[in-house]
Amino acid sequence: MNPDLYKSEFRDFKYLKSSATDIAYYKKSALELNGIQPWAQTNDPTFVWPCRLEFIEQLFDLKNDTVYIVEPGNLYPVEHRKNSYDYEDARLYTIEKPVIVHGNPFLHPEKLRNILAEEDIPRILNPEENYHFFVCSNNENDPGQVVRINDIGLLPSPLGNLTAVFYDKGWAEKYQKAVTDYLRKSNDAVSAISRLF
Repeated sequence: MNPDLYKSEFRDFKYLKSSATDIAYYKKSALELNGIQPWAQTNDPTFVWPCRLEFIEQLFDLKNDTVYIVEPGNLYPVEHRKNSYDYEDARLYTIEKPVIVHGNPFLHPEKLRNILAEEDIPRILNPEENYHFFVCSNNENDPGQVVRINDIGLLPSPLGNLTAVFYDKGWAEKYQKAVTDYLRKSNDAVSAISRLF
């Protein structure tokens, strides 16, 4: 792990190379994710999730380590209450020796040979191409859990995304709990207002 990639100097360098739209995405994403804070803490406007990946370069840096992807749960109807919904628990994916591949290796195991390298970052950042890129484990026999690169929050996207990637399991689990609680509390507020009409 290269600690220089996780310092504010790298973030500043990344912003210098990015478009204004991409910078706005990265800043908005950080603001939204850091606004979801661990349950045992009071609201702190200076809080930053430790051990969180912000950029695709950091994922390449961890190719010999393990990353943890936390994906918020889906909204589902609550059976015993009319017109009421709740969120599933957030999911935690563990990916050992993560790689980015072209094509879904779960559907096509031969695609694991199509591993992308750091020089492919401009291609990965291209929204017209990156729909076919996936993150999985670099294991020929079993790619493990497979997640579309667009869905993990490391690429600029017009859609909001509360998915976060961590290199520490403890912080990933804390975020998993915090984002689940946050969505359920937000949903309760929306449901309470909607029941008035």
